[in-house]
Amino acid sequence: MIDISLEDNQLDELHELLTNLRDEETKRLPDRIYRGEEIAKTLEKIFPSASIEIWKGIAGFQAGRAVPGGYYNASCALSEIKTLMPGEEWNAFITEVKEKNQRRPRYLKEIRKFGL
Repeated sequence: MIDISLEDNQLDELHELLTNLRDEETKRLPDRIYRGEEIAKTLEKIFPSASIEIWKGIAGFQAGRAVPGGYYNASCALSEIKTLMPGEEWNAFITEVKEKNQRRPRYLKEIRKFGL
């Protein structure tokens, strides 16, 4: 269904599919979603909050891999979030990310390389 929705640019259907993926208890999307980056890019103009949520999951998953390539990919996702999130909300979010990852100096270094 995701493939068809992406190929036919059916954004409402794609958004509904994401809604159905949410955890019933936490109301969060899973960190890993099939074709997540492509879905996030597709939804960013019409459903920016859904796009942000997907990018957050990607960033969290990649940072959790605790390898340099993962930190780079997480920083790429954070860059995408920055373009979609309002300034004050972004500042609070990136501050929280940095605080949660104080024990990951390589990740923080990668975040700084991206100017985040």
